[in-house]
Amino acid sequence: MLEPFCLCRLSGRNGGQFSPVFKVPFEERDHLIEMDPDTFFTTDHHRPHQLVLARPERLDLEWARENLTRVWRAQAKKAVVKAWDAIPSFSP
Repeated sequence: MLEPFCLCRLSGRNGGQFSPVFKVPFEERDHLIEMDPDTFFTTDHHRPHQLVLARPERLDLEWARENLTRVWRAQAKKAVVKAWDAIPSFSP
């Protein structure tokens, strides 16, 4: 099972920077890159997979939270999601 999030150390012209990698459908990946190329991108290594990389300094944390939640919910056992949904949400 692919984890919903990981860090990738980029080499070459990216100077060894770490970039978060998110699981997204190909169509969404292409849309994100087209709409916001300053934030989202891919590499030759990642291109065959349903993944998009992001520049951490430009990443919208709410988008990242929603993506991680969506991917987790799709992969988690139904009983775990049901138990999670039963927990009252915390509002600061």
